[in-house]
Amino acid sequence: SKYQIATSFAQYVQLEPKDITIELSWQNSNYDLDIHFEKPLIKINEEQEEEKSKETLNYIFPYSEDDTAYISFDDQKEIVNIFKLIDGTYRFSVKLFSEQESMDESQPVVKIYNQDRVVKIYKFEDFKAQQKEDTLITEWNVFSITNQGDLTDFSPSI
Repeated sequence: SKYQIATSFAQYVQLEPKDITIELSWQNSNYDLDIHFEKPLIKINEEQEEEKSKETLNYIFPYSEDDTAYISFDDQKEIVNIFKLIDGTYRFSVKLFSEQESMDESQPVVKIYNQDRVVKIYKFEDFKAQQKEDTLITEWNVFSITNQGDLTDFSPSI
């Protein structure tokens, strides 16, 4: 899967699975980026085993059905506020929304706050530095988090 990114540098972090704020900001106003906070759907196959569906559930857009999370938009900033995480594992990524071909010039930064304390900061340039080829990146997979608050990095954090 394209989300299997080397996690040798991943620092395991346990968050309190409530009162989480994830803030995406970027430098260049010519760009438009979008937060994606997704939970892959699970289906039962013929052998009665659980497997991930190719579909995902975009939880926050713009308000989750059960009021556990909401997203707010600002100029060059998008913020997800999560009151509690529902069962499952979520994937957090940033996608390029504008006509541009690569995210590079936008210089995005993602910050995670848990109960008003900064827990993690991710810079896109650090993620890009670990990519082998000089590829044009339009999607940045940042981390995954479970409803228990277990956070795993896809990207190096500072």
